[in-house]
Amino acid sequence: MEYNLNGKTAIITGVTGGIGSAITTELYKAGANLVLNGTRYKKARKFIR
Repeated sequence: MEYNLNGKTAIITGVTGGIGSAITTELYKAGANLVLNGTRYKKARKFIR
């Protein structure tokens, strides 16, 4: 299922874990603006564009 989240903002905590990473990826694909928080900088860095 595809969603259009352009113009929406999501705050995601735990982006460096498995579930948080998957959620972040899907919300990014849907066009959401993301505010991210995680405990492992190197792993979280992959989401910076």
